[in-house]
Amino acid sequence: MLVADASRRTTALNAYVSGFGATRRIVVYDTLLRAPADEVELVVAHELGHAKAGDVLSGTLVGGLGAAFGACLLYAVTSAGVVRRRTEIASLGDPRAVGLVMGLLSLATVLSGPAQNLVSRQIEARADVHALDLTRDPATFVAMQKRLAATNISDLSPDLVEYVLYASHPTTPQRIALARTWAALNGLPEP
Repeated sequence: MLVADASRRTTALNAYVSGFGATRRIVVYDTLLRAPADEVELVVAHELGHAKAGDVLSGTLVGGLGAAFGACLLYAVTSAGVVRRRTEIASLGDPRAVGLVMGLLSLATVLSGPAQNLVSRQIEARADVHALDLTRDPATFVAMQKRLAATNISDLSPDLVEYVLYASHPTTPQRIALARTWAALNGLPEP
């Protein structure tokens, strides 16, 4: 576990898991340590959920495979006769190809973003359930979500396009609803 000196550049509350194997660690922003201890415990339990599931390793592997697939697809698209004729670019080594490559990469990012965000939101929800399973404290989970939303200036109800294109985490209301559902399923008072 590592405490990052984040307060020099932000007031945001955050923590994350990095590395895999022997290099795996949970990094907690020093700003988070100003929150009540039981809320910090919940955030760490969430990060332990990522560690237990091997999210960093699987994310790295999927990202690497995606990049390899993207590079092959980029080569196939730019090698196609119709693309070369329309752009008048002989090969990817042509300096004029930079604009084409950047355009195609931008398009690929926009097109793949919604799927990546959907998977990321599911992974984050799974880590939230792990935190609730470990702590069995849905009331503190709700309080922590409210603190995170207020401190990090979260958008509580992004429009659908913004949510699909950019939201890598469930919204605060979704996370609170998850905690309430978890409490009901586990016979605990609903927060």
